[in-house]
Order: sequence, then C-alpha cells, then structure tokens
Amino acid sequence: MRKNITSLFNIVSTFGLFTVLAIHFMFIADLNRQTQPVNLIDILFEDAGYAVLFHFLLVLMVAVTISLIFREIWNRLIVDVFSLRSITFNEAYALCFLLTSVVLI
Repeated sequence: MRKNITSLFNIVSTFGLFTVLAIHFMFIADLNRQTQPVNLIDILFEDAGYAVLFHFLLVLMVAVTISLIFREIWNRLIVDVFSLRSITFNEAYALCFLLTSVVLI
C-alpha cells in the first residue's frame, strides 16, 4: 500500500506551522515599541491585519516556488544520480515545509 501525501495534509500542516509561528511571535514580540517603523512592510501596512495577511501570502508564495524548484531538481538530478523514484508537488511541498519549520523553530 502506497501512502501519498495529499493536498489536505499540506494545507493542515501549513496552517499548523503558521499557528505555531504566530504564538511564538506573540511571546517574543516587543509590544511597547515606541520607535518608528523600520521596514517596508510596516510602512506600507499600518493595520496589523493587512501586514499579517501580506506575510502569510508572501510565505505561501515562497513555499510554492521553492517546492516547484525542489521537485524539478529532485526529478532531474537526484533520480538519475541515486536511482530513486520521482516525487510529486505535494511531496516536494511537504519536504520543503518540514525543512523550513525545522530551521525557523
């Protein structure tokens, strides 16, 4: 029986990681910051809700792009060098997201 990584698994794991990162940020954020915004996102989005949505979409776009690149590298190089099977986009996304979450947390 072959166990596939599905899109639903990727959606749930993405939501779970963003939840953990949001909780982590709440504990380390300096809420009494009295300085002016120092980055472009703070300048463009005065409302915190829009900034969070922008960060979410930005990370999601980067994750999809990196997953597509990782899948192509795996299927074109790793498969030939090590005689392994090709991977799907869902598997590439899950691997990239797992590695990203290990690095970030």
